[in-house]
Amino acid sequence: MRSSGQEVDFQSVARKLGVARSTLYRNLAVRELVEEVRRKRRGGVVPYSRLVEEVADLRRRVEELERKVQEISFKNYSVES
Repeated sequence: MRSSGQEVDFQSVARKLGVARSTLYRNLAVRELVEEVRRKRRGGVVPYSRLVEEVADLRRRVEELERKVQEISFKNYSVES
């Protein structure tokens, strides 16, 4: 689509593939590809929704690491006592 000059957005891709837009949004690889093409077209601007997702993912990862640190600290404290 991009090479033929057609608009690349979720609606046009869904129409071309014959699937619902929600299918594209749920498929992370496809969603990232469409968003990447749109970003390049707009000059590299990252969509707000993507930033929100990245922040949420980073928070989850930090919380997981904090739990692991607490667990390791507790184990080390137990061994030393």
